[in-house]
Amino acid sequence: MVIACTRDCYDTCIFDDKYRPIKLFPVNGFTCAKGNADLKRNKLNRITSAYVEGREVEVQEALKYLSKMVKESLKRGSERILHLDYDGNQGLLTWYYPARLWNTIRASSTDYSICSAEGHEAISLHYGSSFGATPEELKEARAV
Repeated sequence: MVIACTRDCYDTCIFDDKYRPIKLFPVNGFTCAKGNADLKRNKLNRITSAYVEGREVEVQEALKYLSKMVKESLKRGSERILHLDYDGNQGLLTWYYPARLWNTIRASSTDYSICSAEGHEAISLHYGSSFGATPEELKEARAV
């Protein structure tokens, strides 16, 4: 198993299943402080089991299930599949590599601003603007 760092940089660090950097091009085992912190956090919080319809299954069974669902959806039209990708998948490997699949099957896609553009619009509709307080207004906010 190879684990790719999700940081949005050009190093594209990769690690083995023990979270040790794989000493290959381009970084020869080096990763940044943020990447190292992610590795430590991911060791504690990483999902280790696959679930299908609420029951734990082997990863291979989950992949077969997913493959079946994608194939069934494609029979009804590729627009039925929505490629949704946002924060957390911004490394070059974790962002662009999977996108090749979604582009090939012509899945629907967002403008890569899910939550961002929509959130600004919703806040603007409610408050008239999506901008926060100005620095001048903060001194009156009585906030810590």
